Amino acid sequence: MTLQNRVENSSVGNADDTLCMDKERNTDLRPPLPPCHSYHPSHDRNHFQYKIVRSVLCRMYAASYVMDLGTEARFSAIVIFHRYCAAYFRCQQTRSAEEAAWLCSSKVKSNDHNSNDSVVINDHLGIVSAACLFLGCKVEEEARRIRDVINLSHMLDFRGRNGDCFAGLANTDCPTQLDKVVISESETPPGLDSFYWEAKEQIVATEQAVLRMLKFDSAVSHPHRAVLLILDALQSASGFPFRQSIITGAWKILNGALFNPEALGHAVMHLACAAILLSAESSPDVTLPNKWWHALGLKEEDVLKAFSSLQESSDAFSRLVANRQL
Repeated sequence: MTLQNRVENSSVGNADDTLCMDKERNTDLRPPLPPCHSYHPSHDRNHFQYKIVRSVLCRMYAASYVMDLGTEARFSAIVIFHRYCAAYFRCQQTRSAEEAAWLCSSKVKSNDHNSNDSVVINDHLGIVSAACLFLGCKVEEEARRIRDVINLSHMLDFRGRNGDCFAGLANTDCPTQLDKVVISESETPPGLDSFYWEAKEQIVATEQAVLRMLKFDSAVSHPHRAVLLILDALQSASGFPFRQSIITGAWKILNGALFNPEALGHAVMHLACAAILLSAESSPDVTLPNKWWHALGLKEEDVLKAFSSLQESSDAFSRLVANRQL
């Protein structure tokens, strides 16, 4: 059986999300951020929108770790948050008063958007991120108590009420340089008082608002699972050794892509192939078959574009580690 046939007979996620390479359908799994949800908070890394989104993403990632979420639950939660941000920032650009008021489940009046955008957006996206974290757990059937989400959103200051500390502005000479994010962590969770009940009601209401804004499109295709299927197919079809280091490296690269909406705009198969390529580069003892992605019916141009996006994310995080900022 050929590599393409082996992958076609494997499945990723739901019945609709299969690794089918039928030429007529050409359904190589949609991107985590489809075109209708694509966005970039700001191409200027000193812009407050970019800083707020990245700060919230760091908190979500930390909360996922504390809650011991699986890779797919964390990936789904953050992707759903990105999809919401795409709609939210489009609303900000058009300045639709009615839509802005409906979106802002944090009970901020629409006319407040002109007073202090950074405070309003930080507060709003903070409660949205908590709702997306709760929703992501449901989508991937890794249920967590809403109490846990409330505790962590409070202790990790999702809404940025204690202020964020960035280690200086982005380096204009290096566009992929990231700022350091410092989270002001509370020592104790909130008590079971009016704050808790108000927060619970707010998260539930925000979850419903997020689903309506996304038109209930909460299904996420996962490149992590595609990595496993591709490597398994490579091993069966061409005898390529199934190395755990390649899987670990590829998954690490895909996790880093959660902080880069542009990377999430590539199709899942392209992301998986690009992650394998990038991971293999750091393993000198691994030699992949020449242009093996052609057996999957993928174009080299698309794979290389995804490779470039993932490499940008990976290089940025490598600089943070080198500077001991993580």
